[in-house]
Amino acid sequence: MARKRVLLMVSLLTVVALALPGQDASGVAESLRARGYTVENPRTDAGRPTWDLRHEERIPFTLSMVGPLTEARALALQSIRETVFSLEGLDIRRTRIVFDQDRATAVVAPRSYRINGREYSGYMPSGMQFMYDESLAFDFRMLADNLALRVNGQYLTEEQFRERIVRAIDNPAAYIESSDPQFLARRLEEQQSLLDGARATDIIQNQAIARLEDEIARSLQLGEEALNREVRRAEQAERAVRRDFQRDLAEEAETLRKETQLALAELSARHEALRADHEALLQAQGQLLAEFEALREGAIALAGRKLFGALRELDPGAVARVVELRRAEPGLEADDARDRVNDELPDGVDPLHSRHVQAIYALYFNDYR
Repeated sequence: MARKRVLLMVSLLTVVALALPGQDASGVAESLRARGYTVENPRTDAGRPTWDLRHEERIPFTLSMVGPLTEARALALQSIRETVFSLEGLDIRRTRIVFDQDRATAVVAPRSYRINGREYSGYMPSGMQFMYDESLAFDFRMLADNLALRVNGQYLTEEQFRERIVRAIDNPAAYIESSDPQFLARRLEEQQSLLDGARATDIIQNQAIARLEDEIARSLQLGEEALNREVRRAEQAERAVRRDFQRDLAEEAETLRKETQLALAELSARHEALRADHEALLQAQGQLLAEFEALREGAIALAGRKLFGALRELDPGAVARVVELRRAEPGLEADDARDRVNDELPDGVDPLHSRHVQAIYALYFNDYR
């Protein structure tokens, strides 16, 4: 009877094992080989099947993964490998890639990493960490001047990645400050002060132009009156004196006319110079406004970052709608505004996050609740 129970249990376990989806470790290894990987040293590490791999770059790395090699996992593995292993100036000591569901995490220990001739691996005691979850991101710490610098964000280009590292080491204190939302708020306040100053200067310039135009009009009137007086004097002299005196008087009138024209030309040149300065000021004001709006939009987008620094899509129309609602209803709470705007968004547009709306309230209405 006991033997029959044992046989029955074995049969049931066999049926259950055959019904489970996915691949075993050997099946994963075969899938990796089919995709061009060299697979060596199969083992188990921390409960995960683990292999030593190489691909066309011939750079060895370790892969740990539970479950089958799905298309999503294969894409994540390929993206990390092609991006990280092709970084210019990077000499890798070892790389470990671990999958948690379809999310891949790669820890890279550099032997050397030179950017523009300078060695940076010494600033990376724990190496570099990359993550792939629909897109590639990075998040690791660097040490410089006794400061721990968090270098993180969405990986867009190699130039952007290298620039982030160089900027952090060149000026660690400024890098930490630039990553602080309060620093961005101060920058916005500075830009607002510059705009206010530009507007005040514009008013002064307009007043100066108006005064100059009045001065030109008065000068024209005075010149015309003086010329008329001289003409009348010449006419009177023509009847009273000889022809030579008449000629001398005409020459004097012509000289006065030329002097008046020169004075008018000088005033006109000054007027044009002031107009040119005014146009340059308007252009600078427009640039300041554009920079102000870009900083404000950047601060809103930065406030709504995901867990590992990836930016959420931000619809400008949604931002404008929040501002419109808040102006119409000053007492409207941020969460209520978020819900109302998200309900109005068309299909396919990413909804606003609560941090987006909080940033809009702070930057547009100085409301930090």
